[in-house]
Amino acid sequence: MMEQVWTRSIRQAGSDAPGRPVFEAAPAIYRLRSAKSGAEVNLVPINFRKLGSDELRRRLASKFLVHAIDGAIGSGDTHDWLLGGDFRPPLARDDSRVLADRKYQSMAAKDEVRGGAFSYLRSSGHSPVGRIFVTGDLSPIDDPEHFIEVVNNRTVDKYIKQLADNRPVVLRLSLVSRKDALAEGAIEALFEVALGGARPGQGDALRLERSEIGQWSDDLRSDGLTKEEFLRVNTESLARLRAAVNQLLRNEHGTGIQSLTAADLWVLVLAEAGLKNGLVDPDARHSLGERGLLPLPANIRYWAGNGAPQWDQPMPLATNLYHYALYLGQLKNKAVKQVSGRMLYRDLFRESHISGVAEREAKLLAGIVHGYFVKANYSGGPVPFDDLIQGYRADAPVDRMLAGTNYVHAGTSILTKARRERTCLRIWTPIRTKWNWLRRSIPRSTSLFSAAQGSKASKPSARSMKE
Repeated sequence: MMEQVWTRSIRQAGSDAPGRPVFEAAPAIYRLRSAKSGAEVNLVPINFRKLGSDELRRRLASKFLVHAIDGAIGSGDTHDWLLGGDFRPPLARDDSRVLADRKYQSMAAKDEVRGGAFSYLRSSGHSPVGRIFVTGDLSPIDDPEHFIEVVNNRTVDKYIKQLADNRPVVLRLSLVSRKDALAEGAIEALFEVALGGARPGQGDALRLERSEIGQWSDDLRSDGLTKEEFLRVNTESLARLRAAVNQLLRNEHGTGIQSLTAADLWVLVLAEAGLKNGLVDPDARHSLGERGLLPLPANIRYWAGNGAPQWDQPMPLATNLYHYALYLGQLKNKAVKQVSGRMLYRDLFRESHISGVAEREAKLLAGIVHGYFVKANYSGGPVPFDDLIQGYRADAPVDRMLAGTNYVHAGTSILTKARRERTCLRIWTPIRTKWNWLRRSIPRSTSLFSAAQGSKASKPSARSMKE
């Protein structure tokens, strides 16, 4: 559509001056791609220097560019567009309004003194960019959403003139974080819920921690409760928490996830919850310095994102539960690394006779949290993955599974003591001795044995990994 237009000679009406093209050569188009996430943005560098003060051609250049971009968008290119040029933003405000019908926001920034500038066209529905940071040399214009943020203590120094005739425009495109993207999606879905268009159960699946979205923890109680009482009293709150976490997992990993089940959460609470005088302690201090009811791993931000709290500092009970539940869900779904032909720890939960069997999934998850699959916990040789998986399939006690291996606590009483211990490796007995109680206690509405749909899993806690 534009091939012959870019360089067509144009002569102003009533002028005797010879015709000149708006562009001496068709502008190039590049595609910027994030190697990490695959996010893409179109880049069009523009050089107007030879136009000098020819305002007519500047205005035509702006219209040409908008027309070309409009055609590209209409043909299915829904990426963002970054157009950089010298002297002034190449897109005039009135021209770029044409793209509003395409659901594109137009904004720009310019260097009033030296002339460097850029325009940015952001797709309202598909943009991977959450913010643009620019050096202190630039001033945002036409940016009602404050999408462009000036970093005043960063400038392009004078020495750059030794490298180029043109002063460059320096900017950073900050991609939308997973957390931001989930927030936007959840807000839209909550809006639909408010209008009555949600599917059954969708409302619960969008309740997140108070500091994220929603108020899943409104009825959460902990004062004066044993672990068993804590689970009974907070059954509905924990069900909403699991629904929220599973929604996040679906958003990140797709619909075929291995869900966090009631069994998973209840078993780990029974095994790990901190106590004070026999009652649950939301500010417990665990054996490696973790704080909170449940011991978050030191690498919790790897599992739960940068919004996760500091693992060894006090935190609200809801914050602790939310990030611990998300950590467990990521262990079942996040692909970390391949060992012995399996993607840890996701593929362990896909094994036959484990996948879909809530008791075994919960026991396996507990074993991962406590380091049974971590090479650092074996004094020599590889982790016996096949033997461990076979043991979980057969519901074998953990002390028997690890007997004869190089596991650091194999053959010791640590794996067979009757009560919950402070060390993170003692888990099986609390699960084994309380399993019948667990069967009776969890209501059918949040059944311990409701099989999770889909399949996937991941990597364990930093406190046991040491990797």
